[in-house]
Amino acid sequence: MKTLTIKLNQKYKSFPIGFVTNIDNNGIVVISGVNGSGKSQLMNIINGRRIINNESHDISREITIDTHTIKSDEIEYRSFKNSIKILP
Repeated sequence: MKTLTIKLNQKYKSFPIGFVTNIDNNGIVVISGVNGSGKSQLMNIINGRRIINNESHDISREITIDTHTIKSDEIEYRSFKNSIKILP
């Protein structure tokens, strides 16, 4: 089983500085919750970037899988929202 560790080095919205969480996984991880529960914030932390006024800003955090440090350029961020199509 692989463990994804997320450590936040700065305050980011509702997440305090020093926030740490571990996600144990052998397959797919689903992040779900009600509106405003922090799902997008957590995804931005994992991605290491946030967009403000069409400008990208880095989020200071450390991501590891077991003992391997993951760099921002090793993460591909795809949103389900971007894949929704409405046909007439």
